[in-house]
Amino acid sequence: MKIQHRTPVPSWFAPPESDPVDSGYEREVERVTDRSERECRQAQERLKRAEQRLARAQGQKQTAAQRKLVKRLEALITARRAELAEIERLMIPATADKKVMFRTGLDNHLELGVPKRASRHRREHPEQ
Repeated sequence: MKIQHRTPVPSWFAPPESDPVDSGYEREVERVTDRSERECRQAQERLKRAEQRLARAQGQKQTAAQRKLVKRLEALITARRAELAEIERLMIPATADKKVMFRTGLDNHLELGVPKRASRHRREHPEQ
């Protein structure tokens, strides 16, 4: 005879449900998102202005001072591009890794860099 019912699943096995989202949390998320988008727009504008300054400097007569200015502006553009890339990287939503999702406090060594406890069988002997 085949049994047709499902066995009850223990509560520790079920995936946890998220906490309810209240309006204060939504406002905070909206505020942080707006600030991040504003920082991204500002970084794009700074990059654009630096590229325009470089184009103007390259169009002028090349003296020693102009060559130094062009090198400084090229370095500035490189820094601005790196800044913009970092901001854009932070704005990409992170996906949850299934290995990370259901960890317990015993796995702190994985994220926090806390050394893993030695097992009972491997006890270190004090030096004599």
